[in-house]
Amino acid sequence: MKRLGLLLALAAFGATSATACMCGRISTAAESLAQSPAVFEGVVIEKRAVFGSEEGWFYPVEEYTFAVTKSWKGVSSPYVVLRQGPSNCDERFSGGVAYLVYAAPDPDEPATFGAGKCWPTKQSAAAEADRAALGPPIASFALARQPWRRLPAGYFVRLYWIAGLTAHVNVIRHPRVAAEWPAAGWVIFGDAVVVLGLITAAAVVLRRSRRLAMVLMLSAVLCAVLSVTLSGAYFLRRSYFDSFRTWGKDG
Repeated sequence: MKRLGLLLALAAFGATSATACMCGRISTAAESLAQSPAVFEGVVIEKRAVFGSEEGWFYPVEEYTFAVTKSWKGVSSPYVVLRQGPSNCDERFSGGVAYLVYAAPDPDEPATFGAGKCWPTKQSAAAEADRAALGPPIASFALARQPWRRLPAGYFVRLYWIAGLTAHVNVIRHPRVAAEWPAAGWVIFGDAVVVLGLITAAAVVLRRSRRLAMVLMLSAVLCAVLSVTLSGAYFLRRSYFDSFRTWGKDG
């Protein structure tokens, strides 16, 4: 279902659109209950940006926290974390909205789940027929936490840094693809300045001029911060990151 290598090459280096997810026939609620490892209903109360990687590519991932209200299968706690990758087959969610979710554990993070568009996941407001087909839940929970009203500033700081750092790593690991990315030159230039500054600082230390070495090292760190921030800002302008910036029904 996921061809992440190609997708990440497109997403990380400037693609602004993606083809629709090809699923074939979507299973019914009853079929999905039998096939899906986890089925629950809950409200999205929080979202984080975290690091993800696959097939040598690094990328930001959306991590949603759900306050579970009903569970039909595979969920026994009042909170569930869903980690959604960059694939166009990965489901996207809005903060403060209730969903009926069909999910499977993440192979790398058993305590974390993932939900794809090829399952009949939908907003709870449109899932009355599905709930009837699923029957009574095995567990119910009170909504103990309210969702964020908006994405906090700390979320965006974290997202900038993750986007920038993954950009640098991808440029270093995949220079051939990176050559086609318009901002790759600035990333490489920033890294070169940092490396040159650190080498120069080391040489100055050997000559016992610690004050000058400290100035050079601080300058190199500043260049590193600036390079990561600028590359992160570039990526946040791409359509791939639209879902990271949105929260709530109105985005």
